[in-house]
Amino acid sequence: MKKVALQLMDYGMDYEYEHNGSQGEKIMSYEVDIKVYTNEGKLILVHNGENEEFGENEAEIDQLVNKVEQICIEETSSF
Repeated sequence: MKKVALQLMDYGMDYEYEHNGSQGEKIMSYEVDIKVYTNEGKLILVHNGENEEFGENEAEIDQLVNKVEQICIEETSSF
């Protein structure tokens, strides 16, 4: 989740973070309409009403961060 938060900060996006103990974590950014949360060992990205699942290994976390970066790029270049 830290990598996702850092990516959002790099693009100047506001976000909210929740840590719910054993229930997992959640990051929401209304500016780019994303929610990333953990569920049963998976990271779930929700964007434009679609869910995409990623594992918690480094390679899949990097894929998730790249996806978040692409969403941020689309948002910042759509002026």
